[in-house]
Amino acid sequence: KECSKKELKDFKVYEQDRFDSLEECCTRYFAYDKETCCDSPGMGGCTPTGDIVFVPDWGNNECVSRSSATLGSHEEEYANNSRSECCSRFFDWMGSLCLES
Repeated sequence: KECSKKELKDFKVYEQDRFDSLEECCTRYFAYDKETCCDSPGMGGCTPTGDIVFVPDWGNNECVSRSSATLGSHEEEYANNSRSECCSRFFDWMGSLCLES
């Protein structure tokens, strides 16, 4: 499955899944990697409608800001209200270096 733009007239009779936005489709089928789905080339992206939260970027040992609306269900438990809170929770061993990223 993938989320793509399609004119209403181009749907086959058996195709039932129709969404008003890319975000609806990504949430339904790709909640585990919603950010990648929302960044699909040529689709216009998802409209961030949620609050700004901070989540760990494990590969770069830092906390990054994201819209809570674009978090996958597996990421929600890692969301924090501030960079400081996120750094303390996940990168405490780095001290202030996490806050400087």
